[in-house]
Amino acid sequence: MKTFKYFLAYPILIFCYSTIYGQLNLPLKFTSDESKWIELTWIDGNKKSDQSFENRVPPIIIGDTAYLFMNYLGFDENGISIGYSGYSIKKMNIQTGQKYWEIQRMYKNGSKRKALSEPTIKDNKLTITLYDEASTTGTDWTECYPAHIVIDPKIGTIIDSQYVDRNDTGLPKFLSIAGSVNQNSSVNPKIILNDTSYIIRYFWSWFNPELKSGILNRHTNSKGYLTSSDTLPLNTLYYLYDLKYYETGEGITAFVVSEQENWRYKDMKIVNYNEEGELVDSFNVTKYYHDSIGTYGAANFDNGFYITGSFLDNLTLRTRKITYHMFDRKGNLLDIIKYTLKSETDEGIKYGWLNPMVDKVNKRLLLTHSRQNKLSESTFFELFASHGDTIIRLKRIEVEGIKDHFRIEFVTMLENGDILMYIAQFAWTDPNTRWHSWIMLDGQKMNIISSTKDEQANSRKLKLYPNPTSGSITINGLEGEANVSIKNINGQILYESKTLNSQIDISVLRAGMYIIEIENGNLREWHKVVKSE
Repeated sequence: MKTFKYFLAYPILIFCYSTIYGQLNLPLKFTSDESKWIELTWIDGNKKSDQSFENRVPPIIIGDTAYLFMNYLGFDENGISIGYSGYSIKKMNIQTGQKYWEIQRMYKNGSKRKALSEPTIKDNKLTITLYDEASTTGTDWTECYPAHIVIDPKIGTIIDSQYVDRNDTGLPKFLSIAGSVNQNSSVNPKIILNDTSYIIRYFWSWFNPELKSGILNRHTNSKGYLTSSDTLPLNTLYYLYDLKYYETGEGITAFVVSEQENWRYKDMKIVNYNEEGELVDSFNVTKYYHDSIGTYGAANFDNGFYITGSFLDNLTLRTRKITYHMFDRKGNLLDIIKYTLKSETDEGIKYGWLNPMVDKVNKRLLLTHSRQNKLSESTFFELFASHGDTIIRLKRIEVEGIKDHFRIEFVTMLENGDILMYIAQFAWTDPNTRWHSWIMLDGQKMNIISSTKDEQANSRKLKLYPNPTSGSITINGLEGEANVSIKNINGQILYESKTLNSQIDISVLRAGMYIIEIENGNLREWHKVVKSE
């Protein structure tokens, strides 16, 4: 399954390996003080090569407290992978990095492995559903029973649990996240607790009589027996290429992509259901994908917004253009950021890793970038934002030494602009071995606050409101009239005019995001505006 995280080395650049370097710091360290804290996930007694943890779901954050959920990917004594075989749950203070408690479980024996599915906090209890291994195929396991544990969040103790009777040979078995249906696939089965019963939810296709696709809900009682099934059908215009669905407080939201003839025809839409599984609304966002698509990356859902990635290679120019779109659940385009890899600047690098995120403070799209150009240079981390039809770098920080490297596997922003990342650290001696850490970066030191609000207050003289708008925009701070150029997010000029009484009428534009350039004498500014329906 394609994801956002693409090595810059593919397809025209080179991803080199070296066998002479080992890591310097574990966990990772930066040369400056942008990180508030770093928390390494580690199993005491395990080999250094047996410390792999996959972040299962976004953290649950309540005030200054964060609950973190990771699944352990284990190895046997011979170094052979045994897949999902345990978990780690942590309670952290997100301001100080203090770890209040951690629960670790490791299951090396086949037929007894377990992994985390979906956590919830209710009535001062932390409840987490589990994939409980039902059968084994080689070293991996693809079937499970539903189960759950209940934790006292104050002290980090399991106070209750529910498992099926394994001696009951009549029990049905359900998909786990192991094997080809792992959590990064479209299928991504989820176990949801409904009082004492369960819903096993995943994407599925079936013939009835023609091929249909949808989100399948399989309901069980507390003993694990199937009681009923229902589906949320997904109607697509072309061949279904990708689906990502997410639970919200209001129901289920899904990003559905279909295409035909290698993206000559495409259809992208956001579909929302209520808690009863009834279709609430659907929004087609295909019109915002102006560029050709060579490869599409699966949708991510961050802080209530969708992010999608699309990629286009130009073999003649030896470039790869990466375009990320940001939508709200109502299908409104809020931002686009583009990053182009070029042979003259990017060929020959050791590695690079891109991952987009939502800027929760400024309601825009940011791009994170970890990269090492040469083995003799440190890995660095960058943060980019779109600026008109180009991008600007908000911040660059370096890793201490030249031996430590990392890629971002999860990133999100908090209300105050701080950035929470889950990283996989590796060394060139064995780039397949990963050590995982949570890192909190200071939003102000990363220029989330100062580079936007402070900078705009100091350098920008004009303020545009209301934004979004369906009609006219007022320019506050404009002295006299000005020339106005309105561009789409691809930089194409749609029309040029002059302001009238410090106002711009954009009612004729289609819904979406635009860049307005305002010029008056020595004054020249660019502003993003969103045209609503």
